[in-house]
Amino acid sequence: MDEIKKVVKKRGPRKVTAEKQIAAIDRRIAKIQADADKKIADLLEQKEALLKPIKARQVVEEAIKSMSPEEIAEKLGLSLD
Repeated sequence: MDEIKKVVKKRGPRKVTAEKQIAAIDRRIAKIQADADKKIADLLEQKEALLKPIKARQVVEEAIKSMSPEEIAEKLGLSLD
């Protein structure tokens, strides 16, 4: 039988240098960290909202201290006619 010869291709030069690969990985890491930071900030806002709930009565009391009833109605878009 004839011997089967394997054809071995020589590897050519790398098209992407290690520095470029490292830079791409760093960009991906930065993007993931930015997304994670945003999600963490959103969760912290939700946590603060739960820890310090705002009640309608408190809002109205504060508004009455600094504004007249007409101004409050105007801000809320209410008509007193």
